[in-house]
Amino acid sequence: MKVICTKILSMDGTETYDSNPSITLGAEYLVTSLLAYSNRPTQLQILTDDGNSLVWHDSRSFVTSDGSIPDGWEARINDEGTLELAPSSWFVVGLWEDYYDGDPEAAHVVAAELNKMFALERNPDSAPPKEVGPSFN
Repeated sequence: MKVICTKILSMDGTETYDSNPSITLGAEYLVTSLLAYSNRPTQLQILTDDGNSLVWHDSRSFVTSDGSIPDGWEARINDEGTLELAPSSWFVVGLWEDYYDGDPEAAHVVAAELNKMFALERNPDSAPPKEVGPSFN
């Protein structure tokens, strides 16, 4: 799934900004996961412009440019009614806590999925190369 940034909203969605350090107006982004809450705006996880971080942004800041969902993604609804759409390996309990705590195995799981996404983004008919896009390891 790919989206184009059409506006930059504040965290609460009440203000519009001219710029943001992580995204650029008019730029296209590969969506790495999605959270559709039952009681607040949907959030899209994308890679920042510098390629170094994953960030969440209000989906109202974007329009879809490619609605295809990658193979290997799953949809789940949690006990609070939030729809989660992401690579299946990202649903392992504790993965993101371990990732942000610097665990190398969790970093490898995240990197492997990001590398798959970027390989498909660049050439969907070829096998993924050993290293694709930014290094996420």
